[in-house]
Amino acid sequence: MAAVSPFRGWRYSPALVPDLSRVVAPPYDIIGPSLQQALHERSPYNAVRLELGLPKPGDDGGDNVYQRAAEALRTWQAQGVLVRDAQPALYLAEEEFPLAGKPKTRLVVYAAVTLEPWERGVVLPHEETTPGPKQDRLSLLRACTMNISPVMGLYEERGGLHAFLTHHVQTEPPAAGPFTVEGVTYRTWVVHDPLLNGLVQQALRDERLYVADGHHRYETALAYEGEAGAPLPGAKQVLMGLVSLGDPGLEVQAFHRTLAGLTNDQAASLRRRLRETCELEPFPTSGTLRETAERLLAALKAQGETPCSFGLLDESGRSAALLRLKPDAVLPEAPVTEFRACEPWVLHRAMLDPVLGRDALRYLAFQHGLDEVTDALAGGQAQMAFLVRAIPLGLFRRIVAKGQRLPPKTTYFYPKLPTGLVLRSLEE
Repeated sequence: MAAVSPFRGWRYSPALVPDLSRVVAPPYDIIGPSLQQALHERSPYNAVRLELGLPKPGDDGGDNVYQRAAEALRTWQAQGVLVRDAQPALYLAEEEFPLAGKPKTRLVVYAAVTLEPWERGVVLPHEETTPGPKQDRLSLLRACTMNISPVMGLYEERGGLHAFLTHHVQTEPPAAGPFTVEGVTYRTWVVHDPLLNGLVQQALRDERLYVADGHHRYETALAYEGEAGAPLPGAKQVLMGLVSLGDPGLEVQAFHRTLAGLTNDQAASLRRRLRETCELEPFPTSGTLRETAERLLAALKAQGETPCSFGLLDESGRSAALLRLKPDAVLPEAPVTEFRACEPWVLHRAMLDPVLGRDALRYLAFQHGLDEVTDALAGGQAQMAFLVRAIPLGLFRRIVAKGQRLPPKTTYFYPKLPTGLVLRSLEE
């Protein structure tokens, strides 16, 4: 089913760029304005200059962030800052990061993956996309004809592929690293060995791939491939970083929800709806708002197997509660039964949508970190917040394997795959 291939990657020259920590960047969708500026200042060759350039006054169709990204790319190639590998290869990256005070390690294999429309069921999405980011990424792809940042895909661990790749990185010297970017330490390997590369291709040949992150980039690649004008030969594939679903370092986290812009009537109706569907246990709000949020999230996670529990910070953080779905709560009809155990789905369909209707998303913001949640509450940018637990990987897999998509921002696969370890040209 899934067709993966080695490719001739473009990588930073060790001679001209010996410190990769200065040039590797996060993907565009988690780069805020302050980090964007800091990355630009970190190095004249930082990958953010390709991934997310700074706009300038007077930008137009002939001079804009996309054209400047393309110009920077061609200049770096001509100067030898970026060098193309002579032979096709697969690229391995070992990522080490701290979590709850303990180190975790995740292994990623970067490959060219043949594009498949969603409806074929070979590459499976798990969330909906929006037009704005797709148009942005399409403009960048047209200008650069390069996969600058990878899609993150997950594969089933059936044939021991993860163990085989782990043995390789434990016994072979890395091509680069260790180097640390935004708290993650990387080591990378370039694999030209046809035996190993053939094993990867064979192991994944009968598998489906789950898109963990990069839906907009994947759909952008599909759109580019379908454009008129004889697209480039490499447009039939996309750069993907693949992680085993059995990797002990595969970490899925949650997005919390904040609500703003509610009228008094809407806020009162939502509170009534919560009381109708959930058992509310008041939670003490002593200490700072941040401390309350930390304790509330810890208490939420301690619920264990209790299905459909949430943390609520209400009245701009002045009150808090643990919410547990009532055993007799009437839930809307679900496309598949597994949705009834998916907490974001229950929150949206059974609580928010009945009150706020089809426009519920206009009142919502999604926050990965508690700091963003408490800052929004303390600053008056949010009226209430729902703290949410991470979806279990098994439940994620069962829902997505049935062709279903989760509510927006149900997953945050941590850490995000970086931009700049390897780039893939569409011109091959």
